[in-house]
Amino acid sequence: MSSLQNLKLSPVTIKDYPKGAIGHIVHTEKGILAVEKNKVLIPPLWNKTFCWGFEDFTCCFGNYGSEKNVTTFECMADWGKCLCAVCPSATTVITSGTSSVVCVWEFSLIKDKVKCLNLRQALYGHTQAVTCLAASVTYSIFVSGSDDRTCIIWDLNQLTYINRLPAHEASLCSVAINNSTVRSSFIIFLLMYP
Repeated sequence: MSSLQNLKLSPVTIKDYPKGAIGHIVHTEKGILAVEKNKVLIPPLWNKTFCWGFEDFTCCFGNYGSEKNVTTFECMADWGKCLCAVCPSATTVITSGTSSVVCVWEFSLIKDKVKCLNLRQALYGHTQAVTCLAASVTYSIFVSGSDDRTCIIWDLNQLTYINRLPAHEASLCSVAINNSTVRSSFIIFLLMYP
């Protein structure tokens, strides 16, 4: 942060696709991929997207680089308005929002199209809206941050509660997990609303 003047513009440009605020960025061997807010790219090929935040509480799957949604699902409507999502694997999406329940969904691809989206597990622990999620396949965990000022660490394989971080001074708006720490422990970064 002290040598911002030394930053240089990358020769690789991000495609003009994102029309609004960027919500998810992925660095691949082929370059940098970015999608707008309320969208995440699905690993490992990063050519599909999961979208949420529609007025009718639906969610959609689409192709990267296209504004057209390929498949729409209404099953999330029972869980309130979705505020955040993360996609840790090629068949798993984790969502949460106003209901304060963290939902782990499993989907299947048939001939490059998503055919079904099934709730695998509903996880309870927050008392207010969940505003941010982060996942680490490296450490087999995911983290949810909430307006209740807490973060909960969950086991990604067993889909169970691991630990709750102490309450913070304000609501959380972003969490991230550092997958490249040298030690066997992981580091969670938090960003709070002012």
